[in-house]
Amino acid sequence: MAFGYPVLLELAGRRAVVVGAFAVEAGKVEGLLVAGAEVTVIAKGPEEALARLEQDPRVSVHRRDYRDPADLAGAVLCVASDPEPGVRDTIAADARAAGVLVNVMDDVPNCDFAAPAIVRRGDLVIAIGTGGRAPALASRLRADLAARYGPEWTELIEVVGQVRAATLPLLPDFDDRSRRWKAALDLDELERLVRAGQGAVAATRLRTRLLDGLPDPCGQPVAPLPAVGYPPDPGAPPPAAPGAPRPGVGDPRPGVGDPRPGAPAGSAGTGPAPGSAAAPTPAPGSAATRDPVPGSAAPPILDPVPEVLS
Repeated sequence: MAFGYPVLLELAGRRAVVVGAFAVEAGKVEGLLVAGAEVTVIAKGPEEALARLEQDPRVSVHRRDYRDPADLAGAVLCVASDPEPGVRDTIAADARAAGVLVNVMDDVPNCDFAAPAIVRRGDLVIAIGTGGRAPALASRLRADLAARYGPEWTELIEVVGQVRAATLPLLPDFDDRSRRWKAALDLDELERLVRAGQGAVAATRLRTRLLDGLPDPCGQPVAPLPAVGYPPDPGAPPPAAPGAPRPGVGDPRPGVGDPRPGAPAGSAGTGPAPGSAAAPTPAPGSAATRDPVPGSAAPPILDPVPEVLS
C-alpha cells in the first residue's frame, strides 16, 4: 500500500519550500503556515497570491523557477509542482539527496509522502488518504466529515484538553486513567453542551466523572470544576456553616424567635428587649429572607479550570 504509515509532522519554526505556481494556487503555502512552518516560495505566479504572501513575514517569495539544491538548503520539507517531468525529477532527486522530505504533486514516484485531505477544528485534525488512488473520494469524505464535525469541535477539544491537563496529576496510573476516560467521555453530552454555550458545564461534568471516588491530597472528595458561565452574585453573603442560624432568622423551632440582646445564653423571646432598638426588617426577597431549598447544602468552594493551551 502506498503511503501506508500516516504521521503528523511538527513543523513549528522549521523551513519548508513550495515550488511552482500550481502548488501555490493549490494552497500549499497556507497549509504549511497553519502548521507553524516558515515558508520559502519559488514560483512565478499566480500574481495575486504571491502579492498577498509577500505581506506575510513568515513567507519569503522568489519570483522565478527552481534552480538547484541551494533552493532547498535548511528545509525539512518541499512541496513542488512543474509541468515538465524532467524538472520534477530534478527537484525530487535534489531533495532526497539533501534529506528533505518531498512531495511532487500528481507524481507519485517523486513523493516521499502524501498530503491527505484535511478537516481541521483547532487542535483536532482529521486526515483522509487513499494512497493517491482516489483523490476525489478523499475530497468527498472531507466534505462529509466537515459537516459532521462542525466549528463547535474547536471548543470541544479545548474543553477535553483542559480537563485532561487538570486531572493528569491526580490519575498517575495509566491503566486506571485509561479506564476512567473510557467511562467518562460522553461525546454526545459534550457536543450538546458546547453547542449550547455551556462549555464550562461540560468541563465540570467530565472532570467529576473522571475523578469519581478519588480523594484530594487533603483526604476530601475532589470538588468539581466551577461553571464559569454562572459567576456568584457579588452581593450575596458567604455560605453559613452547617447548623448555624441564618442572619435574621434565629432559632428555626416553631414559636421561638431571635435571642434578645443581653439575654442569658439559651434564652429566647419573641422580640427585642425593652428599651433596645428594633432590628431592621430585611427586604422581601433579600439574601436574609430567602430560605434554602429543603435538603440542599452550602455550595462547595471549587477550584478554577487552569488555562491550558494544547
